[in-house]
Amino acid sequence: MPSIGSAGAELAGFEFIPASAVYAKLEGGFFAEYQAWMKEIQRLAASGGASSYPAAPDAAWYPRMRALADLGDLRARLWCLRRIDHHEVAAEQRLAYWRGEAYGLATALRENEEFAMQLRVAAASAFRRVGDAEFDAWLDYLGSISTNADVQRGTVTMRMGFAHRSTNPQVAGRAAQWEAILLERWPESTEAQRLLGKRFAEQNLKIGMTAPEFVGKDVDGKEIRLSSYRGKVVVLDFWGFW
Repeated sequence: MPSIGSAGAELAGFEFIPASAVYAKLEGGFFAEYQAWMKEIQRLAASGGASSYPAAPDAAWYPRMRALADLGDLRARLWCLRRIDHHEVAAEQRLAYWRGEAYGLATALRENEEFAMQLRVAAASAFRRVGDAEFDAWLDYLGSISTNADVQRGTVTMRMGFAHRSTNPQVAGRAAQWEAILLERWPESTEAQRLLGKRFAEQNLKIGMTAPEFVGKDVDGKEIRLSSYRGKVVVLDFWGFW
């Protein structure tokens, strides 16, 4: 297996994580079983349900991924972090395990946006068990140690969204702070434009309000304005390719 660093090693400055042939084989096997499991769940649901459903394959594959993770495979460590409930340590020790993996991987992946994004998702999968404040503190750590603008922007965006959903008053109270940072530092980013669009909708697109003016072209290329149809019944059909 190609070496990608010993477990716990700091890999600051690397450009990518070489693909491990062992991880690729394991991940492919797991994914095939997961797809088969999903199809069986859907089949049972479509047939009227069942008194019990087959267990997801995660637990069966965890020991193999954990063994690879212990050899230093960062992809395997990310995979295991997302499945903290399958870790062999007692439930009361999982916070310590989460801290070790989340902070260690944050240091290793701090300059690589692709894997930092995967890490944020992996770490977030357990936030309900580690607590909002604990997870927010970890996001603060990841943002503070990285000099990569994409990693920083992604971390700020996640903290903003997390604050909006948090039930912890201390965490939730910082949502406006993260919104302001996003708009100040990355005003042209997709995330900032999405935030502005949300604000516009909240302020202008409520039932009973006058629809905001917009200008477009009809199928013949002629300019049309929504205000030209004031007093008439108008149906707006929003569609797109996604």
